Amino acid sequence: MSNTHREVLSKLKLPGCPRPNRNRIILVKTVHQMPIKIAQTRKFDPNNLTTRDVLIIVPLVLGMLVVEIVFAFLISDDIYIRWGGLAIDTAVLFAFFIKASHQFLKTRRFWILTACLLLVHLAGWIVILIHVDEWKLVSFTVMALELPAFFYLRSRLSVIEPV
Repeated sequence: MSNTHREVLSKLKLPGCPRPNRNRIILVKTVHQMPIKIAQTRKFDPNNLTTRDVLIIVPLVLGMLVVEIVFAFLISDDIYIRWGGLAIDTAVLFAFFIKASHQFLKTRRFWILTACLLLVHLAGWIVILIHVDEWKLVSFTVMALELPAFFYLRSRLSVIEPV
């Protein structure tokens, strides 16, 4: 330690400490060197909309409305029922599976298993939806039988252990 450091240490008096402690001084130095966060996060308040908020929200809503109108006139109900139902029911199915598997969320093998199950699930349902002539939205209730199979496969893999 140089002489200037010793002089500073001898002049520095910390409360409750008769002799300067090197560890406390380092802590004091690092605290003073830490950057101060100046910017605050902006919270959205629907009761107090700014011009910027309106300029963002209005075009988004109008764009979504135009897309919905175009899809309503250009796409048949059968496509909505088949592919929209597949998308929504798949999202719900895997949301339940992932929520019920919270103890495995930090495990890489769980996510590999989930990705494989998703690929097999989508491949099977796409083949079914392409080859079946008439499909009702209620027919997707069969998909609920996959959830116990997912849990069974998750529990059978001894390589996956909860974190």
